[in-house]
Amino acid sequence: MINIFTETDLIRYIYGETSKNEDQQIEEAIFCNSELEKQLSRLQLDTTLLDKLLLNPSQPSIKHIMEYSLNFDSNQKTI
Repeated sequence: MINIFTETDLIRYIYGETSKNEDQQIEEAIFCNSELEKQLSRLQLDTTLLDKLLLNPSQPSIKHIMEYSLNFDSNQKTI
């Protein structure tokens, strides 16, 4: 049986979100398909870089949030 794996399947595989059965199927497909192997390698690099990326809010954003929280009425209903 031929399985077609999407980019989403490979990302799930990278992050360990696939079942043991899916892992085995993906690994077999990678072994038999060099293009799929290349795609997996690119995605692994991309996810590694994304995981290392640190995002920090700007100081004006932090100040705005802090000022808002000081003025926030806890009894006020939010939508």
